[in-house]
Amino acid sequence: AQLINTILDFSRLSNGFIKLTAASFTLTELRRSLLQDLEFESGPKQSIVWAQAPIDEQTLHTDMAYLKRALENVCRNALKYAGETCRVEIQVSQLGDDQLGDSRLRLSVSDDGPGIPKEQLEALFNPFTRLDEARHSSQGGYGLGLAIVRQCMQLLGGSAQAVNRPQGGLSILLELPLQLPNCSEAQLKSIA
Repeated sequence: AQLINTILDFSRLSNGFIKLTAASFTLTELRRSLLQDLEFESGPKQSIVWAQAPIDEQTLHTDMAYLKRALENVCRNALKYAGETCRVEIQVSQLGDDQLGDSRLRLSVSDDGPGIPKEQLEALFNPFTRLDEARHSSQGGYGLGLAIVRQCMQLLGGSAQAVNRPQGGLSILLELPLQLPNCSEAQLKSIA
């Protein structure tokens, strides 16, 4: 049943059969919700840390559910594949210029695991991709998690990219506009 639901979710995202719900919320609200949901998923020697920054009080105007889903999928993948002893860190930065109206948000989810061969980085976001069958078959999953991440980010007017860290490990970079494209102030609802 879980496989069928995951495939249906991916299909809906891929075909645009999704109605986004734009809402205003701060990164602090997103952080609390995300870390609360992931609290029990890490092993005894694993940790998820959101590096707090002044930008955490920045208000976003987008669909929190799809942004949170993308972040959850990335964090779960990091916990699953970075190793039994790992640290997953989320860092947030603002790109572009508010004055010019091209301000974007970057959420970087980095782990200290083994990383991925460079030639396979882009393939991570392809549906049903499992880079190492021996490793993945023992850990479950269907190879749709990061494909769903990319679809969620594209729906939000953003992107997802994977890069290896120079010191080891993998970073997934999620970028999106601070306001959902084609969304007026009148269409926003406030999360309270």
